[in-house]
Amino acid sequence: IISDDLSLDPQDRMFSLLGTKVHGALEQHTDNMLAEERISDEISSGQMDCYDAESMTLYDYKTAGSYKIMQALGIVMVDVPTGEIYKTGEKKGQPKTRKEAQFTGQPDMTEWELQLNDYRIKLESQGFPVKDMYIEAIVRDGGTIAARSRGIMQNAYLIPIRRMPDEEVKGYFKAKADALQTALATETIPDPCSDDECWNRRKCKAYCTAWEYCDIGLMERGSDEE
Repeated sequence: IISDDLSLDPQDRMFSLLGTKVHGALEQHTDNMLAEERISDEISSGQMDCYDAESMTLYDYKTAGSYKIMQALGIVMVDVPTGEIYKTGEKKGQPKTRKEAQFTGQPDMTEWELQLNDYRIKLESQGFPVKDMYIEAIVRDGGTIAARSRGIMQNAYLIPIRRMPDEEVKGYFKAKADALQTALATETIPDPCSDDECWNRRKCKAYCTAWEYCDIGLMERGSDEE
């Protein structure tokens, strides 16, 4: 019998799991599970994290900051009246407000949706039907004041991914693959990423690994390199 005093809340163990190489632990296969499998089609290849054949569910594991998790969950910051008014200054007589996180926005996770749907299409083409898709997201800055101010109260979230039309997904990755092949053949730089792809240039400033080959990346980081 296990005492209640010895029970653990998974939310409290998320950062310990990061330190024990979560992906490495997924490499063990069972009869009903595929993990860390590399799958491909005529357009591209990728390594999916986990597929449960029994429930026909595809999972992908992500570690992301609270801002990205906030966007993925559709959380928006709303001005809520406090019931007080300003007694002095330019805003005298106006109601005071405070920022409050609300689940009233449209989830924004196009990059994750495209990736998991691409894996889904590849799996289904090999005889593995996919009924549901989820991102298991570990919040990199979970538990901090910044995360809580954005409405992110947990250290991890299981986020459902919508099923996109196959042709839309294939068309996106085919265009990317063609652009890459053309760039390699002509030794030219392809068109820059869209605002969604580069997170309105936040990715260019701090996260892109190919920034030095891109005019936008060089412009965004130029002041840092001088």
